[in-house]
Amino acid sequence: MSPSDFGFNFMLQCYYDCVMIMAHGLDKLMKSNASFTPEMLGNRQLQSHMNYKLFQDVGYSGISSTNMMLSDSGDLLLPFQFFYFSGDYYNVTAFGQTNSQYTNFSYYSDVRPRFYGGISIPPPDGPSRPISVSYSISSFCGQFIVSAAFVGVAFSSFAVSCLLYFHNHKLVKSKGIPESVVQLLGCMLLYISIIFYIPVASRYTCHIRQWLFIIGYNMIITTMCMKRVFLAFILQIKLYWRLCLFCYHKGMHP
Repeated sequence: MSPSDFGFNFMLQCYYDCVMIMAHGLDKLMKSNASFTPEMLGNRQLQSHMNYKLFQDVGYSGISSTNMMLSDSGDLLLPFQFFYFSGDYYNVTAFGQTNSQYTNFSYYSDVRPRFYGGISIPPPDGPSRPISVSYSISSFCGQFIVSAAFVGVAFSSFAVSCLLYFHNHKLVKSKGIPESVVQLLGCMLLYISIIFYIPVASRYTCHIRQWLFIIGYNMIITTMCMKRVFLAFILQIKLYWRLCLFCYHKGMHP
């Protein structure tokens, strides 16, 4: 058995030290009273004399530590040592340890932990947390967002006003006033939605931002699709009647 198997793979020194602490504690109990006999110990007649303090400090120097004393919680009073795997089989490198009370940690000189890929930054514990994007009104990005939203809303409002004011003009009528107004209102909702990137992100601001974007986007896309479908339907009817007239003049049936 190699030292690596003994110390790291099977941790046999811990089992050995545990048995020796128990044996030293029982020996300490036997020496505390001359009337105690091994037969009484074997028959469990000395259970009432055994408590935690009996095994806390038996004066045993073990393999795990030279001073095998137990804390009030039952742990060995010895520093915890920390290792990182080198990636070569079970080879590890120690990079630091705690004090005996586990209240302080110190690195070994010129040794730092290495994680996957050789990085020194600990990987996240669990799934990566989403990044919440928010901008301050005093920052350049925040001022740009507010300016863009204001210009977009103002331009959309001006366009709606022009459509309603010149609704009898031929050029305006040819563009389709109802669907154009709906599309412009959808654009206004999209511009308003980006304003909610300014405050600190919360549940309500995220919901408002997403719903304004979804509603505005659907208003624009739906009206565009419906207009295209309507135009295709009208063109199909025109083509059908032209085909009927052509067939009528030629004496054929469509």
